[in-house]
Amino acid sequence: MLGTVVRRHLPSAVALVVACLVVPAPAIASSEVGPAVDLGAVTLVKGDDPDTPVRSGNADTEFRVLLPAGSTCPGDSPNGQWRIQTFMVPNGVDVGTIKYAGAGPTGPAQFPLYTGDRAQRSWANKILPLNTSPDPATTVPALPIFGFAAISVVKVPEGSYRIGVACTLFGATAQYWSTLVDITGSAVGNASTFRFTVPGAPAPVASDGPPLWVVLAVGAIGLIGGAVVVAALRRARSTSRTPHELSRKEQR
Repeated sequence: MLGTVVRRHLPSAVALVVACLVVPAPAIASSEVGPAVDLGAVTLVKGDDPDTPVRSGNADTEFRVLLPAGSTCPGDSPNGQWRIQTFMVPNGVDVGTIKYAGAGPTGPAQFPLYTGDRAQRSWANKILPLNTSPDPATTVPALPIFGFAAISVVKVPEGSYRIGVACTLFGATAQYWSTLVDITGSAVGNASTFRFTVPGAPAPVASDGPPLWVVLAVGAIGLIGGAVVVAALRRARSTSRTPHELSRKEQR
């Protein structure tokens, strides 16, 4: 009797155990990462001059995305399956809810950033290096030079977009950094009309005047020039004396 009962209910029991153990990856990720954390702004700088912020540009403008110093993801890829992502989404989209697949963000009008080289590769699902430190936080590696050339030939609606970098686990966003970019001339999908501006870019640093070495150099040139003028006047006065004046001086 007991054996019959066990055999009868064993398949159902096994199925229940399996159902409890096998949880879809997105559900696991969502429970592990918790609410996404906004870690602040990124800065767009010139691709060949990381000290100069980018305020505007076109499809050919190359730029780097700088994160705050010391930025980290909660874990690495070899130990924890963490990934680093880039995104470009319409302003108003909750960046913390973006889901990522192999090609980047999965929502409508959502894109990864693309490299600024000829390959124009999408930068998505990148590996975080092995972290051997007891602290699981893993430093975000330096990002490549980006550009909008690949985006400019797609019919992207004009408007304000949020671009940035995110740390994800199984496609779910854990934390991110971002900034706003306004795009115009993009609806026709023509690189020649594509333009962007960065409303949050730092303003140019106002100059307090020329450098000290310039002031000193100008002063020195003025002194030398004055001395030359004085000497020339003296020579002119000397040569302009009449023969009578010179003979009187010789008689003395």
